Amino acid sequence: MPNKTIYVSDGDLPVFQRAQELAGGSLSAAITQALHGFVTAKEAQMQGLSEIKVRVGSGDVPRYQRFRGALVARWQHQLGTGAQVEDFTVYRTAKQALAVHRRVHPDWKRWSDPKRWASGENSVWSQDWDVDWHVGWNGESASGSSDWSGSGGTGALEVYDSVAALRDELPAELADLVEQNLATPEVEDLDI
Repeated sequence: MPNKTIYVSDGDLPVFQRAQELAGGSLSAAITQALHGFVTAKEAQMQGLSEIKVRVGSGDVPRYQRFRGALVARWQHQLGTGAQVEDFTVYRTAKQALAVHRRVHPDWKRWSDPKRWASGENSVWSQDWDVDWHVGWNGESASGSSDWSGSGGTGALEVYDSVAALRDELPAELADLVEQNLATPEVEDLDI
């Protein structure tokens, strides 16, 4: 096995020592693991991918799933009587799959409409929902998350191998948008 010499400044020595401790005594293992992470992140960045973290599940205890991807499309529609909204955010993943973050939450814009308050509609509507009052009018919870999962909503991450597979499970308008956006170059070089 080839030897590599690494020169470490006195200021960085504590970091190297701590890495060696965390790696079970092997500084080589710590450096190799760090380099794998560095190479993976840089290669993803060169493909236009970034770290994506989405909230999943429901309730007040947040759960997240994380992956590398690039935004493909966002789409939203109202459900049933219009009291709930379903949001879709679609990403292209590092393995060329399509990851769909689906969120269902109360339609807060409808709920906050002053015309509906004047008509008394919101008082009836709000009784149908367990409204979590710690959510601000701008859609952000006290923790700063813009996800509605802890506020009467749910979130899920679904992964599809292709647009055709996505089309079988999701609204046609969303599938059309994804197909259109995937066919359009992410960067258009202009000679201007």
